[in-house]
Amino acid sequence: MRRGSKSAVRLIKLRYYVADRISKYAGKENEYLEMSINDNIAKLVQLLDSRYVSTSMEFKPVDMAAKFQFLTLDIISEIAFRTAFGNLEADDDISSYMKTMEGMFPLATLLGTWPALAKVFFSKPLRRFLPKDTDTAGMGKLMGFISPSLLTLSLLPLDNGSLTI
Repeated sequence: MRRGSKSAVRLIKLRYYVADRISKYAGKENEYLEMSINDNIAKLVQLLDSRYVSTSMEFKPVDMAAKFQFLTLDIISEIAFRTAFGNLEADDDISSYMKTMEGMFPLATLLGTWPALAKVFFSKPLRRFLPKDTDTAGMGKLMGFISPSLLTLSLLPLDNGSLTI
């Protein structure tokens, strides 16, 4: 990106806008923040009570790490998009998000270590292999879930109304 180019100026404006929004955010404008957290914690407790209570005759182990990941994703999605992903209710990673993220860690580390390789990885010829918002699982499914929410919330007041940079 050339200094002073139209896209560079747009990117700088976007950075200032995001930094300004983040510095002012305290969660006060989200009237459902506490309720979203409480509701999802209640869903976790209900899930544990209904499926994972051991008795003297039967031991039912539970992977609390996975359940807390479900809780975190459902809380974040409900706060951000007013709709939870539904992992707690399904007691499963329904969008394969966690599995995808675990698989992406080595790649993210590699691309973070060698930025030149990231440039090649995200080049036009290889973009067709990247996730798309029409995918049925993983990061693409998450992108498909998020895209309509961003368009309706209109978080980024850019020059032409487009969310692309």
